[in-house]
Amino acid sequence: MNIKSTSSHHGSNSGDYLSFRSDKLSVLINTGRLELRALLDSPDRLFEGALILKDSRSVKAARVETAEAGVFFLKRYNSKGFFYALRHILSKPRPAKVLRVSNLLRSAGVKTPQVLAAVFKYRYHLLLNTSYLITDYVENIIPPNTLIPGLLENKSYFTEYRNQVIFCLNHLHENCTTHGDLKIHNIYSRDTAAGLEVGLLDLDSVECYKSPLTAKTRAKDLARFVASIIQVADSNHIAIDQLQISEFIITEYERVSGFSLDREYIGRRIKHHICRKRK
Repeated sequence: MNIKSTSSHHGSNSGDYLSFRSDKLSVLINTGRLELRALLDSPDRLFEGALILKDSRSVKAARVETAEAGVFFLKRYNSKGFFYALRHILSKPRPAKVLRVSNLLRSAGVKTPQVLAAVFKYRYHLLLNTSYLITDYVENIIPPNTLIPGLLENKSYFTEYRNQVIFCLNHLHENCTTHGDLKIHNIYSRDTAAGLEVGLLDLDSVECYKSPLTAKTRAKDLARFVASIIQVADSNHIAIDQLQISEFIITEYERVSGFSLDREYIGRRIKHHICRKRK
């Protein structure tokens, strides 16, 4: 790695990270994956020949496989310009936020990809320009269009899925954090030898609060989740009882969390997400 730097250790609930710094570059690498260090002098090169999963104005994401480090997930957060960087100079970069929340969840037994490295490129020594996140890549995820029909046809399967999602979500909420985009596409499911495995993906929109979450704040994540199930069912031309599905999920969350939720408010939020998607 072509970087003249100082290094230090950073402890976390899910392992240690080494920090390398230069004038315009800062890198955090999980001590268990130091082989990645040689690849991070120019992360953009890793996209060459990779399986591109998303390429938009804001992010680019890919499944990368190298001889040195095997398979991993790479996401680049594109620069939003000088003035945006200036306004957010004191904000924690997304990869750093994801690393913190990911390790917090993993320490509580919640399934989510481990952060392997985070890279921050700066301009003028202080302003964040572009950042990168490298995590484990989760293989053999059940596509939502396959998952939803299976859940709706098998009540015990749906119950197991629901319970695992709520386990993940409640741990997130109990740590004063919301997911922010808890649609079914950001919840991975796969069949393993031990049974169904469910975990959280895409922690980019997480929001951390300084005090315990209110019932209304918790309800927003639940409404997004329920709306996404309805949307996938609708796209597959599957008729469902929306109220029944909503109640099936909400009552279990209330039992686990101890919170009573406003059904009318959740209903409005669900309708909001469905109508927004259809536009």
